[in-house]
Amino acid sequence: MYSKYFWFILSSALIFISSQNFAQEETKIDSTIPIITLDTLQYDMDDVVVTGTRVNKKIIDIPYPVVRINNSLFQYDRKVGVSDVLQSIPGMFLQSRYGNHDVRISIRGFGSRSNSGIRGVRILLDGIPESEPDGQTRIEAIDFNSIGRIEIVKGNSSSLYTNAPGGVVNFINDVDFPRSSVIQFNQFGSFDLRRNGFKTGIRTDNYGFLATYSYQNYKGFRIHNNEYWHIFNTVLEVHPGDNTSLKILGYFVDGLIKLPGSLTKEEFEEDPFQSDQRQVDRDAKRLSTKGRLGVRFNTKFGSSLNNEIEVTTYGTIKFFHRPSRIYKIINRNGLGLTTRYANRTDIWGLQNEFSIGADIFLQPARIEFYDNINGQKGDQLLQLLDEGINNTGFYVSDNFELLKDRMFILLSGRYDYVAYDITEETLPSRTDERTFNAFTPKIALNYKFTPHIAVYTSYGLSFDSPAKNELDPFDPADLYNKELQAQESKNFELGIKGNIISYDAEYFRKVLFEATVFNINIDNEIVPFE
Repeated sequence: MYSKYFWFILSSALIFISSQNFAQEETKIDSTIPIITLDTLQYDMDDVVVTGTRVNKKIIDIPYPVVRINNSLFQYDRKVGVSDVLQSIPGMFLQSRYGNHDVRISIRGFGSRSNSGIRGVRILLDGIPESEPDGQTRIEAIDFNSIGRIEIVKGNSSSLYTNAPGGVVNFINDVDFPRSSVIQFNQFGSFDLRRNGFKTGIRTDNYGFLATYSYQNYKGFRIHNNEYWHIFNTVLEVHPGDNTSLKILGYFVDGLIKLPGSLTKEEFEEDPFQSDQRQVDRDAKRLSTKGRLGVRFNTKFGSSLNNEIEVTTYGTIKFFHRPSRIYKIINRNGLGLTTRYANRTDIWGLQNEFSIGADIFLQPARIEFYDNINGQKGDQLLQLLDEGINNTGFYVSDNFELLKDRMFILLSGRYDYVAYDITEETLPSRTDERTFNAFTPKIALNYKFTPHIAVYTSYGLSFDSPAKNELDPFDPADLYNKELQAQESKNFELGIKGNIISYDAEYFRKVLFEATVFNINIDNEIVPFE
């Protein structure tokens, strides 16, 4: 089935070449190459991130909470699911409903309305949306053996990203390695956990290449809760000219997760390992096959390289089987484009950074409905739907220095247009559509007491369109819920962050701190209903 057997055989060959130990990873490094030890007393607030403002910016200069996690912090951790890696981040709440790829991420309460998956928090992989155009996200393609760092923006990010009232999480592949290497890893654990694979990096003067493959098989602690995944990630980076880079980014995922269902209190007390019998009879599960290919071009120009242009195009293919009460087959193909321009110029001797950009994501889908016969697709087609979800957004941002090296003001705003359309290909052959649009501005101030301690405040609006399945109608005469509106909110925050470094201290030589208070007023809150 598909190319997964090729990768499984390749991984198996690598596995048996090396010795295997319980709960252990092995790293093979050419001992002739010197290992560079980084200074552990680095200034974390001086870390440069791109997710917070969509341009390269130090964390200390961003007027809202931003966190950067390097893979050295989770390289030897469990890494079975995203909750294993992000559970220690203050302000993030992670909860798994059925399995490691069914994790709900919530920041400041946004994202909590979903029983499964992620909403209200924008998820990116290498800066390319993993989130659907309607804001829903599943993270099967995230392989933490391939990730080099994670950038997290906590709080309202709707002035720069669509459907991001809770924030943004950007998983970035490990393409900044200094030298070529081959790593083969094995993990074993309870409940028949097996994670095997390899990571290859090639570094030359002309290009960098990264390829990772991971196979995961996990029985789970409940009946009818097993899963398996094949994940392949690759990045190729070349430099066709000075100050110019071209990246090709791709992944392929194939896997399955079985759903044990919910238990009543009495059933849980009787046997917490059992499954809902209806889910077993239906063989409820999610079979997923998806892939993505993206191309990114970045160049800097001008006498002082103060201008930057970046263009990213990508295509996605998604094929899902969803046996539950009925048997649903989903085919989705997507095309996306992201562009941005940035200019850094002094005005009256003060720094000014202006940027403008656009995001377009078009995703048509074809959905087939059949009877579910003990987990198998029935022969009779019950319904056939053609649907499209399209998202278009434009943003502008300007960061201006008010006091030399002390105080900055950030003005940003984004216009989003989200469109849904659906057509029945079977009788009664109805059509329907919904559109949502909004402009979400934001103003933020950042004042630096020292180069490594700053206070900040911001006020902005946010916009969160309903997810496609939240538009399911309660009136059978409709295809979409006509009354449901986009969720909007007003967000205020005030905080302080910084680093305190003391090289001579015996303890606490490096202290990183951040504290934020915030207030959110929500209009048209979207809540589940039966």
